[in-house]
Amino acid sequence: MAHSKDFFYEFVEKSYIHLGQIKNYKNNAVNDISNVIFLEGNKCNMLIDTSGSTQTAKKILENINAISKKEICYIVTTHGHPDHYLGSTVFKHRRIKFIVHENFNRYLKTRIKRDLINQGFDGSDSLLYKFDSQIPVTNSKPLKIDLGDRVIFIEALEKSHTNNDLLIFDQKNNLVILGDTFFVGHVPIVEASINGMINVTDKFIKNNYSICVPGHGPVSFNCKKDLLKQLEYLKLLKKDTLEKIKNNSNLVKELDNIGWTQSHKWDIFDMYHRSNISRAWKELEWED
Repeated sequence: MAHSKDFFYEFVEKSYIHLGQIKNYKNNAVNDISNVIFLEGNKCNMLIDTSGSTQTAKKILENINAISKKEICYIVTTHGHPDHYLGSTVFKHRRIKFIVHENFNRYLKTRIKRDLINQGFDGSDSLLYKFDSQIPVTNSKPLKIDLGDRVIFIEALEKSHTNNDLLIFDQKNNLVILGDTFFVGHVPIVEASINGMINVTDKFIKNNYSICVPGHGPVSFNCKKDLLKQLEYLKLLKKDTLEKIKNNSNLVKELDNIGWTQSHKWDIFDMYHRSNISRAWKELEWED
């Protein structure tokens, strides 16, 4: 078992992160590839994401207890991808409230069995991922949580990486946790909407955050620079895709052409870039 000083590190006062490994999650039962964050307040703690397995989640819990004597009162799931929530069952029978996007449960219902099977788990375990003590965050009403001299705001984002992404903002430190709507090092992944990813990235830049935490990759202390890098990739992907569509090309022909000038700027680019092209193409081919 890793000790707390090895597993979590304090990147700003009373804010801790466990950095996930940057690699493909498939066939990786430990599934320790996404960032896990916990914020300590004077009353209690907030955990943001629970990793992709119970094995990793047990380490998360043990290491949090080694750092803080306060209880975890809230768990926020940034979105419904398996590397961010499959560890949640470790925390199920504790007095913890689970904060999710209003679309989370509907999204999960369509894919939980597939996610479990893809990770080598029993698909029947999907019933374990029904949580009674949930607080849904709606698009029209951000949630405000006081951890004790630390106010956290949680906002539902427009359809972008998924249709159930949350933003977590720590006002005291001008710190934002963005889940997979922001990537550092790791190539951005577009699942739901290329237009939405561009929109939210633009929004983040305008908000002038001091510290930005991605779903994958190290903490950014130069938010504008790293967000502009992401925006450059997304805008180029959209521009090149639209050009090929307007020239009456076809998707299969262009998978090895669109956006590859960015390949040297991102880790595991060839693992996800083609799927980004496919999703962008399917969205953009219907635009006027």
